[in-house]
Amino acid sequence: MGHLAPALPRRAVNPLRRLRLPLALATLLGVAYGITYALEPEGIGPVSTPTLRWLLAAFLTAAGVVGVQVVRFFVLDVLFVRSQGHRAPALLHVVVALTLYFVLGLIIAGGVFGQSLTGAIATSAVASVVLGLALQETLGNFFAGIALQIEQPFRLGDVVRTNGQEGRVDAFNWRATTIQTVNDSRVVIPNALMAREAVEVFGRSQSNRRSLALPAPYDTPPQRVIGILRTALVGLPGVSDRPPPQVRLASFDDSSIGYEVLYWVEDYLRVAAIDAQVRERVWYAFARDGISIPFPHQVQV
Repeated sequence: MGHLAPALPRRAVNPLRRLRLPLALATLLGVAYGITYALEPEGIGPVSTPTLRWLLAAFLTAAGVVGVQVVRFFVLDVLFVRSQGHRAPALLHVVVALTLYFVLGLIIAGGVFGQSLTGAIATSAVASVVLGLALQETLGNFFAGIALQIEQPFRLGDVVRTNGQEGRVDAFNWRATTIQTVNDSRVVIPNALMAREAVEVFGRSQSNRRSLALPAPYDTPPQRVIGILRTALVGLPGVSDRPPPQVRLASFDDSSIGYEVLYWVEDYLRVAAIDAQVRERVWYAFARDGISIPFPHQVQV
């Protein structure tokens, strides 16, 4: 069986290239409108005949597409990247485009075809109120999704903990956020709930600190115990070496000295397995050096 050839890197596509077709169409329609208008008898207004009205409407539509694309590129891409440090989310592109196209439709209906904008706006307002009441929860998730995508408190691949759920962000759309738990199940959380509740984020590019409390006997010098614990964690899979693990004396207890082991993990969903490996490493390290882990004894009188 032959080997598959490595995929070639995709070349960046200039978004302005998308304007070629609508710009050429707008130019042709503008020329057609100009020629048709010039051939009309004198005294006929520019939008008085059906042919001229439809040509003008088509020209404005094509020009509007160009205008919308320009706004999306310069405002939602260029300016958004400069101010926020990343491109605007796809959901925001859709909302802005739909709003601009709606305004363009009202302008064409009123300016070209002579429709009453007041009636159209009033009808749209009434319809919006009815839809808003009927789809209140859905619209709440929709606008919460827009806010979350603009602010981006978390991204795909981050581990989040919210509303009693913990998992890696697997998908994010206009309605809900899907997280994949450590049990490989998927939990779908509405965006309105994500925006309302506190969300603890464990970034995929950040190390997360763990703390493990361990006892050691009083007759073993602290410097020896600290050295053994530091050495035990070196090279442990899943434990980051930047920063390196730290050990400090935490308390003097009744029957032992308490030590606190601090280490950083790169994948938060593996903390349970990594904590178990750390405890196992510590047990074997103490056993090799002849150190017994203190535990309470009951003496019967």
